Amino acid sequence: MKKINIATGVALALVAPITGAAPALADESRTYEGTVTEIIDGDSIRVSGIGGSVRLIGVSSPHPGGCYWNEAKDFAAHELLGKGVTLRTDTVNDQTDHRLFAYVYVGGDLFNLKTVRQGYTRERAYGPDYEFRPQFLDAQRQAKAEDLGRWHDC
Repeated sequence: MKKINIATGVALALVAPITGAAPALADESRTYEGTVTEIIDGDSIRVSGIGGSVRLIGVSSPHPGGCYWNEAKDFAAHELLGKGVTLRTDTVNDQTDHRLFAYVYVGGDLFNLKTVRQGYTRERAYGPDYEFRPQFLDAQRQAKAEDLGRWHDC
C-alpha cells in the first residue's frame, strides 16, 4: 500500500474535486465494466457508469479530418459501440483530468492492441512505459511491414 502524509492527503482531497480527477493511490490496476455509449474517435470512447471519457492506453488515432481518422473511428464503432466492455487501468497510466486511461477488453480480446495491429491507429505512450508496450510496438511493426490501414494510405 502506498503511504502519503496527512498534509499531502488533505491537499489532494481539496484539489481532486476541483480538477475532477481522483488521485490514484493504489499500486494495482482497477477494473470497471460497462457498455460503450459513444465513440469519440479511434482512441477515445464513453462508457456507461464512467464519468468523462475513456482514453485507450497505448493508442493514438489521427486527429479529426486527418488521414484515416474516419476509418479509425468507424472501426472502433463497429467493434465497440453498444457492447459490454471491461476496462482495466494500468498502474502507470490511470486517470488524468477528466479522462480514464484504460485497456478496453471486449469478449476477452484487448481492443487497444487489435486497433494497432490492424493499422487503424499507432502506438503511443503517454508518459512512462505502460505494461503492454512491447506487444504494442510489435503490433505496430507488423502493421507497417504488412502495409495495413493508415500505413498504406497515409
